[in-house]
Parts: sequence; structure tokens; C-alpha cells
Amino acid sequence: GETNVLTYPIDTISSIDGNKLKPRYTINYGSFKKDVEIINNENLWLTNITELSNMIILHGTVPDREKISRIVFNKKNGKSNLVKLSEDLGTSAFVNDLDGGAPFWPINSDDNRMYMFLDAGKFIELSEKYNSQKMKEIAAQLTDESNPVMIAVTLK
Repeated sequence: GETNVLTYPIDTISSIDGNKLKPRYTINYGSFKKDVEIINNENLWLTNITELSNMIILHGTVPDREKISRIVFNKKNGKSNLVKLSEDLGTSAFVNDLDGGAPFWPINSDDNRMYMFLDAGKFIELSEKYNSQKMKEIAAQLTDESNPVMIAVTLK
């Protein structure tokens, strides 16, 4: 129910409280602490955050990575994990270990659900590569001209 923002010098996540920023989390960059004047691929540099009830997803550059990376911070155990790049999606994504379907990366969330949209053609293509029966059933009803497919995942 709050809007979170990254605040200068990009090491604090704050929430908007009335007309003021209230610090919520401080990021420990460790050996990747950077000079705020330098932005390059040799430093960890956050560009966006998504907060869910049990996790925070940090988007940014990570040393030795060419593309934007995602880090998931687990609020319960206080640990962070770098999300693996999915060649199929061209971005970091969660492995679908529930039914063997395509990797998943949320573009929006609310309470305990995350949402992703896939172009119908891409959905059909991925349904042929992965072993999810549900994906195959949905893909059989689609054509390349169909609307994008919205995938919703409920968090446990």
C-alpha cells in the first residue's frame, strides 16, 4: 500500500509518507559500493524495485553481466539471490518448477499474485519447447493473431 522509491545516493529504498520520504531499507553494496559519479558495468547499480509481501525484487546492473539483472531479497530469511538469465525470454526469469512450463518474469503484482504477458506467437513457440500440459492446452486455442496471454502466478 506504499509507493517505494530509490533515493540518492541509491543505497536506500524509501517510501512516500505524506510529502516526505521515509527510509525503509538500506542496501549493503559490500565490495561493489560505488562512487555516485560513476555508472558502468563494473559496479552494482540499481534502477528499479518491486516489493511484494515476502520479497523485494531489485533490478539493475551487476558486475560481469551484459544485461539488466534481477536480485530477489527474501524478507523472511534476509538472503538475496541473483535470478538466472532465461535465453527464451531474453531477461532474468524464475524457473517454472511447478509444471515444467516456460520461465516466468512478473511485470506487475498485487498482494500474493504476480503477472506476466507473453505475445501469443511467443507463447505458442514456448509451449512446444516446454512440457507443461496446461501451456499446451492454452496454446492449442491460440493463433499468432491472438491477443497477448496473461500469466498469473499465486505466491505461497
